Amino acid sequence: MGEVYKKVMALSLPRRKNKIILGILIVLCIILASFNLKYQNILPIGKSIILEVVSPLQKAVTFLISPFIKSIKTINKLSDILEENRILTKKVNTLLKENTYLKELERENRELRELLGSSYYEQFEIKFAKVIGKAKTDWKHSFFIDKGTNHNIKINMSIISQSGLIGRVITTSRNFSEVKLITDPNSSIAAMVQNSRKTGIVQGIGTNTLKFDLVPKEAE
Repeated sequence: MGEVYKKVMALSLPRRKNKIILGILIVLCIILASFNLKYQNILPIGKSIILEVVSPLQKAVTFLISPFIKSIKTINKLSDILEENRILTKKVNTLLKENTYLKELERENRELRELLGSSYYEQFEIKFAKVIGKAKTDWKHSFFIDKGTNHNIKINMSIISQSGLIGRVITTSRNFSEVKLITDPNSSIAAMVQNSRKTGIVQGIGTNTLKFDLVPKEAE
């Protein structure tokens, strides 16, 4: 414990010594400046003698104290740079957030244009909604949207994206609804073979793949 204390004292002594020297130099500067002001009206010969004595001291004090002054200026400059860097970093983060938001809006607008551009959906009343989260109990196959009975959303309504049918409404509240994806094993919808126009049932199997079932053999 004593050795640690001695080491700490040894480290602190140079710092104290530097502070004492700096204080002495500042006091000398003040004394010399006061001395010049006090005796500025003395005779030229006496003033010359005093000047010869005082000037070297002032020069020495200025030489010794100038590094401390430069250090203080450097510290102030670094502080300004750090503050400027903090402000610029904050602006960059704000711009990144705005850029992400604009990209999301652009994506949504593109999907809506593709959806509205399909003539098939012109016969339906389309309501736009946003996905606000996934169901905790079945997060792989269901999610929530920000529309409910206040927006005329009803159970069993179809949910589509720009790619086509993705699920149906299974639960509604005033402002929110739960959607079950067609990939869910319990989901099934009527479908039609494009070429033969024969109907069947598309069922989810729990993955991104669907099963087309109950199709007459002649339609395959």
